[in-house]
Amino acid sequence: MVRRLDICVRGQPVEVPVWDRHQRGAGCLSPVHTHDTTGAIHVESLARCSFTLGQKALRAFLDGQPFDGDPRSIVLTAHEEILLAFGTASQLPSPIPASHSFPAGP
Repeated sequence: MVRRLDICVRGQPVEVPVWDRHQRGAGCLSPVHTHDTTGAIHVESLARCSFTLGQKALRAFLDGQPFDGDPRSIVLTAHEEILLAFGTASQLPSPIPASHSFPAGP
């Protein structure tokens, strides 16, 4: 089964990332995946169940630590490292960025 996903940020289209069927480090095939950046989402599973976009979560991290609140409430302060990651836990970057070499100044 194929579905199409379009993502817009501030009215502008955003390229849908490749959610490769062979998840790195997960040792399994993802039943929900894309083959390319066209937005076509493929559901290929032997299991008879429903899959939802909610199974892919938006996660927020501040200075390398998980942020459990609403990401919209993150106050933007100087020299914080913020990571917003969408996907499954196995798709998070490793390591989670905890700092950045900011130029001098506020």
